[in-house]
Amino acid sequence: MADTVLQMKIAYTITISDINGLRRNLQICVGDVTTASESGQVDMLAISCFPDDYLPRPHTIVGQLKAKGVDLHKLSLDKAMDDRLRWQTWISQPLGISSPFGRIACFEHGIAQKPNAVVGNLFRALTGFAIAGGSNELGTVRVPLLATGDQQANMDEMLEAIIRQAYNQLRLSLPVETVQIVLYSGWNNLFEMILKAGLTIKQVQQEWAALQLSPIPSFDYFVSYRRVDHDILESFLKGLNFRRPNLRIFLDKKAIPHGVFWKPELVGSIYNSKKFLCLITDSYTDSGECVDEFHAALSCGLHRDNFLVPLQLLSRYDLDTLPSAFRSVNLIDARCPPNQFSAVLDAILDS
Repeated sequence: MADTVLQMKIAYTITISDINGLRRNLQICVGDVTTASESGQVDMLAISCFPDDYLPRPHTIVGQLKAKGVDLHKLSLDKAMDDRLRWQTWISQPLGISSPFGRIACFEHGIAQKPNAVVGNLFRALTGFAIAGGSNELGTVRVPLLATGDQQANMDEMLEAIIRQAYNQLRLSLPVETVQIVLYSGWNNLFEMILKAGLTIKQVQQEWAALQLSPIPSFDYFVSYRRVDHDILESFLKGLNFRRPNLRIFLDKKAIPHGVFWKPELVGSIYNSKKFLCLITDSYTDSGECVDEFHAALSCGLHRDNFLVPLQLLSRYDLDTLPSAFRSVNLIDARCPPNQFSAVLDAILDS
């Protein structure tokens, strides 16, 4: 009887078109997140832990995995990717064909921030992992309500945050075919949580309903930058406008009207621009929103020649400090000095 209760069931599936029109799926599932999938191996199982704490305690996912032969402590000793300093996430080596899961993605948010505020970093880590590995695509990623067990995060807050981040990231071209958000079938409030999941999805869909992707570009450049780098931005804009006074440039602080949902507006503007110009300074990749814009532009660049125009403005020429997705593209060295400002403007306009 218990096996029947815990069997994985798909409550509903939402089909999503990403920034390039590719079809993605967001599923709300009910059951035990460690249950094997009838359709084959799940590429990635996301779990959450206290930092560096992988004890297989009873009634935890780590404990369930240990009972099924997956030892998280051993996996942690040889990580395929450790991005905890940036994205609070590490990813395991392959578990083998006998496992129901290809890999484990472990989300360790710590105590500095509430987990619902940073759970988007899990999806950013997955994007970087897929791009760095050269696969550019994961099949199915399964995500429970992270941090709601021993970490005692609020279930309602985590449900909304995970759904919202999964939906937004799939729209932004998260390289995942299907994201499964799993609600545990043994919860006393299961039906209430299913209803909340549906209402949250409906709300997010309404926020994205006004998104318009035009085949005719509205802008010459979408400019992605940190607000703290405004002075650097102004110098480039003045130089570009002096060279070409009629350039149509999208800046979020000027182009997004008050009262609209800004995430869909940004995605539409990236798609509706001829080029994506980003100022990669020391602080640029500290912003999850800037990284999301870069990932979306990287995806658009797969279908458009020379779409991405990334300016490398790091104070030290140390590309190893950048996330893996940034190291996968050729960056324009825009530091002045040692480069001439006019030469950098030429490189931008000639790109």
